[in-house]
Amino acid sequence: MTKTNIIKIVDKIINKLKILVKKRHHELLEDLAENIFTIIFQNKLVKKAKIKIEKLEIIKNSESVGVEFSKSRL
Repeated sequence: MTKTNIIKIVDKIINKLKILVKKRHHELLEDLAENIFTIIFQNKLVKKAKIKIEKLEIIKNSESVGVEFSKSRL
């Protein structure tokens, strides 16, 4: 696998994620995370993924609220 191929794969995933967040509102970060994992793991080369999602300025007197998840392919 070349660096160029990896960049193409990542770009494809990023484009799908952009479509996801434009198309659908997610009340819960956990739901958004699951949808992100679904997109990431569509590529069979991905064995493990870790994501961190934050909502900025959602709670008074805090910068952000977020979650961090990781998943591995069995």
